[in-house]
Amino acid sequence: MDAFVDFLISYGNAGMFLAALLSGSIAPFISSEAVLIALLAVGAEPWGMLLWGTVGNVLGGIIIYYLGYIGSPQGVERRFHIDHDKMQRATKLVCEHGALAAAFGWVPLLGSAIMVVLGVMRADTAKTLLWMTLGKFLRYLVIVLSAVGISLLVQPTPTPP
Repeated sequence: MDAFVDFLISYGNAGMFLAALLSGSIAPFISSEAVLIALLAVGAEPWGMLLWGTVGNVLGGIIIYYLGYIGSPQGVERRFHIDHDKMQRATKLVCEHGALAAAFGWVPLLGSAIMVVLGVMRADTAKTLLWMTLGKFLRYLVIVLSAVGISLLVQPTPTPP
């Protein structure tokens, strides 16, 4: 797994996008957070990492939502090895909060179950996309701010003499 993460890191923005896409969809065991932090540590541009991480992870969430939409909860559980108890917790969250539950689509393992259940229950696609995007963006923003510091993120770009 370390070799794969190193491979992703070597591709910069594209690596961040791919790590986020995979971790948000069919390979939740891939740590897009580790790739993000490693890329920031080697000098990657924070705003680019935030953008590509969010876009990739949201697209991953859309994939999982769609798989739930066209499939059954049992089939998705079996195919992607999502724990039945997590599916039950996700179902309870979606029943209580509807599309708002998508804001927690980034939570490791439970997030995939939430997105599947939202698809199975045919939750409003626009609201699901909005809440999912907001949740995933805020998660990556917190990581970026923690890794590079708030002052580095908001410093004006120096102009050449």
